[in-house]
Amino acid sequence: MNDQRPRHGLPFAITPLYPGRALVLFALLYVCSAVAWANFADSVRSDIKTYWLAFFALGLPVVLVVLRMLWLLLVDGWFVAAIFASFAGVVAVASAKLPLDAAYSNVYRTFPFVALGAVLACASAASALYLPWKRSRLPRLVFHAGTIIALAGAFTSIAGRTSGSLTLSKGRPESLLILEDRVLTVVTQDGRWTRIRIPWGKTAPAPGQTLDASIGALRLQIQDDSSGGGPGPSALRLTVTDGADAALRGNARQGGQASLPSAGKHVFKVLFDAGFAPMEIGGKTHRVAFGPATVELPFEVSLEYAGDDYIAPSASAAAPDASISLAYPSGARVETADLKIGVPLTLAGYRVTLLSVERPTKVIVSFSRNPGMTTLLVGLIVLAAGALLAARDRLLRKR
Repeated sequence: MNDQRPRHGLPFAITPLYPGRALVLFALLYVCSAVAWANFADSVRSDIKTYWLAFFALGLPVVLVVLRMLWLLLVDGWFVAAIFASFAGVVAVASAKLPLDAAYSNVYRTFPFVALGAVLACASAASALYLPWKRSRLPRLVFHAGTIIALAGAFTSIAGRTSGSLTLSKGRPESLLILEDRVLTVVTQDGRWTRIRIPWGKTAPAPGQTLDASIGALRLQIQDDSSGGGPGPSALRLTVTDGADAALRGNARQGGQASLPSAGKHVFKVLFDAGFAPMEIGGKTHRVAFGPATVELPFEVSLEYAGDDYIAPSASAAAPDASISLAYPSGARVETADLKIGVPLTLAGYRVTLLSVERPTKVIVSFSRNPGMTTLLVGLIVLAAGALLAARDRLLRKR
């Protein structure tokens, strides 16, 4: 894992970049790019997104130099080990300290974590391609292959995981799954819908924590405005500025029309799950609502049985607490399942758990789906096999 390896055959052959300098370079690039992007004005970000090809062409010489240096960084064994340890450490801490839903919302789906995983995947792939393909290198190749497979499963889970609940009543099929995430929905006067995920979820935000967002010319600063006593924010305080209105008023003042008052900030309070409320700014009426995120299931769920008012003690152990049916829109098939409280089962690709029963007409059922879990487990098994092969070869060499 040292840096004294033959460099012939590299796409970019330059003077070796030693691990210490390489790690410092990577840290500087990562921090500077993240800080710069976060502090760019919205107009600059928009220009970069629109004219990215021109910016890329201007910076191509610098990009080539950085790529030449980063190639040697990616294939360095110590760098791969450091990134792997950092990634595994973040996962271990998040899994130990946070509930699963909170870990996904506050850690796994954040830009720094995804970027760290992407760098680890690139480093593992580059190291696997750079290593000589011979028997003595087999353990490391297997280890890198396992890392890439596990990361593919992890990214699939991050992108496709769904977890929420349905409240079912007899005679009322439901297909809209209520997720754990909370979102602020803004509908502008021209009919544009924007959903902003509130990262605090069901946990209390840190004191003074705010969330900034832009919707066209509107600039929003979002804060928790709850009175306490419940999980997560029950109300939000919105401080909204209309950039177009401010520009219009500024031009009017420059033209001598001093009768227009200066544009200020508009403050609104939005209650959780209270429907849409009007938001009037600069002569325009927008609508805003704060509530749980939702997703449409590919089937309708109906409650068939929710127990009786009284169940004999001799039959209570064997009788299900509830029964549900799943009907697809095409009518091709219908699936049924008997549920007991707290006992999960797999149905139509979802993990289904009965949470509560209000006999005899109402139940709450959770549905969760994690499409990348199988791939993740396969990757971890391959990774472990590579580690065992490496340990075996080292023991044989010592003999």
